[in-house]
Amino acid sequence: LHKRGYRSKMHKASLNEAAAAGLLMQSGLEDLFEACDGELTVADPMCGSGTLLIEAGLLLSRTAPGLYRDDWPFFGWSDYDEGEWHTILNRAEGEVCETPRLQLLGNDLHAGALALARADANEAGLRRAVALSQGNCEDFKPATKPDAVLTNPPWGQR
Repeated sequence: LHKRGYRSKMHKASLNEAAAAGLLMQSGLEDLFEACDGELTVADPMCGSGTLLIEAGLLLSRTAPGLYRDDWPFFGWSDYDEGEWHTILNRAEGEVCETPRLQLLGNDLHAGALALARADANEAGLRRAVALSQGNCEDFKPATKPDAVLTNPPWGQR
């Protein structure tokens, strides 16, 4: 399940999607989203390729891990049941909810990382929710005050 299906390319320092999802599930973000009645602004001042923002959007919209993935290893198993798979897939697609008042604000110094974040957010169906800016995190001043700030700051040598 670590391959979510929205990434076409990986940044050399990308946060693992499953690790990001696990951190977000432990963060209380879902409770905050409910407490704010679905009107939530999340910011990541050092978003890199956007993993935390994208996974937050997927979590809050109840998008199942891997829903955008086209190929699974079990498709080749002898007991694979295509009908059952489509039943499960349709159920998962039916669970996805709209999040029109969710804002995911990202910032990063590197244009290449932001290009990946933008492409991945679009692929994950979060085009309307994600707004990205380029600059130093010290200068990042979101237009809307964030309800939550999430980040995985860079560390060590790249």
